[in-house]
Amino acid sequence: MKIRASSPCPCGSGKKYQDCHLALRDAPREADASVAPVMLREGFLDAGACRALLDCFARNAGRVDANAKHDYWRDRLLYYQAIAHEPEARAIMRDARARTVEALRVFYDVTDPIYTDTVHIVRWSEGQSMPAHADNCQPDGRPNEYPWREYASVLYLNDDYEGGEIYFDRVGLRLRPPAGMLVGFKGGLEHFHGVDKVTRGTRFTMPGWHTRDARRRDRDFDAPR
Repeated sequence: MKIRASSPCPCGSGKKYQDCHLALRDAPREADASVAPVMLREGFLDAGACRALLDCFARNAGRVDANAKHDYWRDRLLYYQAIAHEPEARAIMRDARARTVEALRVFYDVTDPIYTDTVHIVRWSEGQSMPAHADNCQPDGRPNEYPWREYASVLYLNDDYEGGEIYFDRVGLRLRPPAGMLVGFKGGLEHFHGVDKVTRGTRFTMPGWHTRDARRRDRDFDAPR
C-alpha cells in the first residue's frame, strides 16, 4: 500500500511523510528543478509473493548469470528468462512489473507508455555494496551505456539482513526498506544513488529499468505464457 501521509517518513528524519518527502513531491519545480522525489510504496508485494521469489532463487541458484558482462554482477543475477520452468515466479514478476510501470507513470505524471528493458532477482551477499551512480549517465552527466533508462525501480524481497541501505544524497533520503516495499526513481543525476555494504545476512531485491523507448522493451514479457 502507499505510505500514509501521517506516517513517519521512511528516511528517518522523524517528520511525518507529508512534511518530508511528500512535501518535496508537491513543491514548486521552480524551487529546484534538479531535485525530484523518490517513489515509496510499502506493501507493494505481499509476504507470500516475496517468499515465492526467494524460494525460486534458492531452487535456481545454479542458473544465475555466470557470464555477466561486468565481474561485479557475476553469479548474482537470476533473470526472468532463466526460469521458464517456474510459472508461479514468472507470473509474480510479470504482475509486479506491470504494476510498477503504472505506479511510475502516475507518480511522475508520465502520459506516454513506459516499457521495461530488464527485470531480475539480485543476491547481495555480506560485504557487497554499490557506489553512488546514476542509471543512465556518468557522474559528469555524459550518457553511459544505458541512456534510455529514464526510470528505475527496486522491489525488496527480504529485510532479515543488516546494512545494505539505499541512499539518495541529493534528495536527502537513506533507508533500508521492509520486505515488499517498492522504491521508484529517475535514471538521471537527480537520483544519484548507492547501496551501503551488507554487514550481515543476504539481501535480495528485484530491480527493474524502464523507458519510453519501445525499441528497448524486453519482449519476453509479451511472449505467450
